[in-house]
Amino acid sequence: MMGLMVLMFFTVYLLVSVLVTTKAVSWAKANNKKPWLWGGLAAFVMYNLVFWDLIPTLVMHKYYCDTQAGFWVYKTPEQWMKENPELTKEDLKAYEDGDEKKYVVLYAGTPHASAITNINSRIYQALDVEKINGMSIFPLGKRVEYIADSASGQ
Repeated sequence: MMGLMVLMFFTVYLLVSVLVTTKAVSWAKANNKKPWLWGGLAAFVMYNLVFWDLIPTLVMHKYYCDTQAGFWVYKTPEQWMKENPELTKEDLKAYEDGDEKKYVVLYAGTPHASAITNINSRIYQALDVEKINGMSIFPLGKRVEYIADSASGQ
């Protein structure tokens, strides 16, 4: 139902935008002005009433993905197993979906949110999402996912 309301809003907004643009063109013709300039200006204003942040957001998204995105392996599973020989494969068996020991903790705050999921008795997976500093008007965030040892925090 909500999707239908959004579609109806954008349909009405498109019709109003076309009407405003055609009125601007007809006014420009009647007053001996440049119709393409006034029609383009009206279309630009109507577009920017709703989508003013789209182009800057896309540009900033590309910049941050090109400069800050990546994948890092600090310690391979083999290295970790050599450092923790006391653990058996049974200790590191993943929790089942119905297991009580598997849980998700979600910390939601502004401008930061985290989710932690226990994979087994020793390993957890964390997801941190934070808003990029200084860009409060644009919807950009940094997402960091990592797997860590609950005993050492590494």
